[in-house]
Amino acid sequence: MRGRSQVPLMEQLPELMRERGLSTNRLAGMVGVSQSHLSRALRQADRKTIGGDLAARIAVALELPEDWFPETREVRLFERLRRDAVLRDRLYDELVDSHSP
Repeated sequence: MRGRSQVPLMEQLPELMRERGLSTNRLAGMVGVSQSHLSRALRQADRKTIGGDLAARIAVALELPEDWFPETREVRLFERLRRDAVLRDRLYDELVDSHSP
């Protein structure tokens, strides 16, 4: 059974890195970004965040399912909704209807 986390990447990553004995520099190399980019994202410096694609690469590098982090799933959902107007409207209608008295 595949697991998925509901905890944001930024809350989990430091502990996951500690558990695996990974430095920021090593993880950056594993996921194909510079150490400074990953470090700034982890500190949320300059409003830098970790997007869905990078979150997926981090999950794989940590030997977790690619869609482990909620950020990856959110980005994939939004991308799909942008491309599929019928799906977007159906989900919207379901959400609106579920909040009607």
